[in-house]
Amino acid sequence: GVISYVIDPSRKNLAQRVWAEAPRKDEAGETFQRLHAQTRLFDGFDGSDEQVQLLNLINHTGTLSALAPAGDGSGRVRLCCSMLLYPDNADFVRLVFDTAATLQAAEAVITTSWLGEEFRAGLTNAESHHPASGERLLADEMLEIVDLAIRPMGESASRYAGAAMDKLGKDLQQPPCIFASGSETGVSAEYPHPKQSYLLRLLTEDKHPRLGYGMLAMLHLPEGENDAETARAALSLNTREIESEQTPAHFLGSWCAGTAGLTFVSFYPNAMANDGLPVSVALN
Repeated sequence: GVISYVIDPSRKNLAQRVWAEAPRKDEAGETFQRLHAQTRLFDGFDGSDEQVQLLNLINHTGTLSALAPAGDGSGRVRLCCSMLLYPDNADFVRLVFDTAATLQAAEAVITTSWLGEEFRAGLTNAESHHPASGERLLADEMLEIVDLAIRPMGESASRYAGAAMDKLGKDLQQPPCIFASGSETGVSAEYPHPKQSYLLRLLTEDKHPRLGYGMLAMLHLPEGENDAETARAALSLNTREIESEQTPAHFLGSWCAGTAGLTFVSFYPNAMANDGLPVSVALN
């Protein structure tokens, strides 16, 4: 379906679409469906270095969705996430996807509201109406999720820290992992890569600027620099991840260019914490 909502004070509508692809089988013959949540955020993307670096900056402080330019050359930029739904992970997907989709809508409003015209590099807010109901005059109550639930729960220490995190560090120390270490506050695991190795990190002591404490997940690849070229490659990866039918994993977070080069970044707020989530993130 399509959900539309307004941004105060301009009362311009953005539209979020949430849908499920038709069931299909994976390489092992298991039936699954891919769930999507996408919010059309900006128009006017022309691929300039300034625009690319702006989107990269926004993606750096995102949570479970990525800004991804449309692959059709239309100049549209969407905030996207997706998950793979199998019969045996339905409860987990329901918990995570519902929160990710609702958080995406709230973040779309936050992002388009605080970004001043002088910093937009030619990007404009996307505007659309519900295909049946037309323009919406009142904001959806779900947009208050950050103020009413997620930020207050993020004021206390991370709910992902503890014995389960420490145990995960030990459990990861097996092939194909080269080396893993962990404590109650985080995990690092190194895996083989043709160039060197890539590094997975789960951190619980880093505070998100909008949502407070939770779990920051980062996957560092030994490629690229903290520059426009790598930021462009990261945006391209986001687009390929969300548009490809062959994506074999959940897509919760964003590829970015950072100080360590090409990095996939996700932030899981305290509000969605459970013991199985760090394990799923590490294995995904």
